[in-house]
Amino acid sequence: MTETVSGIWFVVDTNVYAGNNERTLCAWMTGLVGDDNVGHEQAAAFHRDCQPLPDDLVGCEPDERGLSRPSSIYPTREQCSVAVLLQRLPTPAEREFLIARARSFDGWRRMKQGEPEKVEILGFRIATETKIRREQAVTSAYGGMS
Repeated sequence: MTETVSGIWFVVDTNVYAGNNERTLCAWMTGLVGDDNVGHEQAAAFHRDCQPLPDDLVGCEPDERGLSRPSSIYPTREQCSVAVLLQRLPTPAEREFLIARARSFDGWRRMKQGEPEKVEILGFRIATETKIRREQAVTSAYGGMS
């Protein structure tokens, strides 16, 4: 049996729909934007205020339109979690940096009609996806391995 990690995400859980904020929050946290360039102002602030993250930490993947992006909405029932795609597990210092940057983000778009919605960060998670390959030898009815 072989296990291979096929995906790693740094997940920020919030109390509001993540689709209004996932790209700008990711740009604020990492300095990276996708092909659509959403979050370029937050990425510029990152580069002004922070040292670049290691090149091997944050990755990109295509969205449903084929545009490469470093973030997405993490699949939950409420759709309130932002997922930053990672290429490897972060070190403890990198994890603390990402948490601090997320907590300092003040660019939340509040999309509730009537009054502004209070945005809260509820927690952080590292999510991993693992592929498992199982092999089993088989024999032939005529003898020997097939």
